[in-house]
Amino acid sequence: MDLRPELMPVPIDDARREAVRAGIVRIEQALDRHGEAADLIHAFNTFTGRDYAEDMFRHYWRSISLDDFVRQAARPKPAPVANVTRAELAEVVRRAMPGNGDSEYEAYMEIFDANVPAAWASGLIFYPPGYDAATNTWDGGRPISEYDPTPEQIVDLALAGRGGG
Repeated sequence: MDLRPELMPVPIDDARREAVRAGIVRIEQALDRHGEAADLIHAFNTFTGRDYAEDMFRHYWRSISLDDFVRQAARPKPAPVANVTRAELAEVVRRAMPGNGDSEYEAYMEIFDANVPAAWASGLIFYPPGYDAATNTWDGGRPISEYDPTPEQIVDLALAGRGGG
């Protein structure tokens, strides 16, 4: 299914990508040298339209690469799209599923989150409502390995206001 342009990730030009990378490196250096970088982080968040805390710059490398951080921060946060349909949301979820091979899957996760009422709706791709991290189960004891929702099921849960995890 084709998506409207406003439901697709905004392309990032090389100049913006490099400006974001330079900002991250400046913040990391300031934290290493001075132990704080509040003004730099504020300027970075203003430039990117994001709301990163100091902890992200100190520890992002534990879960993502610098290139991933740059890509995420360089892209503007998506806004809700008027009159989005269930079918369009299902296609956004399909593209957001990491196993689909779309390199922009994280951007599609944000687009989905911006267009449904549930908090952290994209988490439904990985974790069902009622997920119990202590036992790695859901739905009264079913192993998480049995959780394999369709994009349409994820959309229905998110439209009902049920977020993931």
